[in-house]
Amino acid sequence: ELIDSGQDAVSWSIYRFKQPDVIDENGFRIIVLTQKRHWSLDRLLKSINSAEYGGAKVELEIRIDYDEGESDDYKKTVEVAESFRFTHGNVHVHKYTRNEGLLLAWLNAWKPMSDDERAIILEDDLELSKFWFSWLRRSWHEYGGRSDLGGVSLCRQRMRASDSQHIMVERDYPFLYRLPGSFGFSPNARFWQQFVNWAKTTDVEHADLYIPGTITSDWWRDSPNFWEQAWIWWSWSNGR
Repeated sequence: ELIDSGQDAVSWSIYRFKQPDVIDENGFRIIVLTQKRHWSLDRLLKSINSAEYGGAKVELEIRIDYDEGESDDYKKTVEVAESFRFTHGNVHVHKYTRNEGLLLAWLNAWKPMSDDERAIILEDDLELSKFWFSWLRRSWHEYGGRSDLGGVSLCRQRMRASDSQHIMVERDYPFLYRLPGSFGFSPNARFWQQFVNWAKTTDVEHADLYIPGTITSDWWRDSPNFWEQAWIWWSWSNGR
């Protein structure tokens, strides 16, 4: 669904708006998930440091999943995280003491205390534009009040849910889509904590999360360890 049936008056002019928003009051949290890819973590952190934040209160949290073998790559990753100096705010490094895996890493990444909190969850194989925060901030300001918005993604979702084919259609305006864009996902706090609470009280990896007509359901049955299908099913089952 295109925002407002494709006639969205805001469009990408969100870049130019300068209005107060909840980030001014509550700040913004950047959450990085990593384990032992120190080379890509270093690249991601440098791009985070190079971004423009417009004076916003920003905190960075680096969450390192435990590598049971404590490989050299894992140790180097810890070193990169602990030596990083974020020039825009505070840095917190969290080291797990047991291996969590990617599904739990996502579920444990963020625990918002109110609907007005804002954050982004990044896996360590990304590199960000210097304008990513400006774009995301204005997106939340313009669309954060929608009751059907589960989150905002920095990546453009091109995959067709029925067969995983990539649809290469270029558009210069935001649109709604039921598949989350996991590369740079900023969850809506209003729904994220509800989802996490459900996932942690459900045996998610053995649950039947099948949705007719979706290729992600088939992937889940083959490898039930990615958060996206749990999120898709939870949203679908709750009519969102």
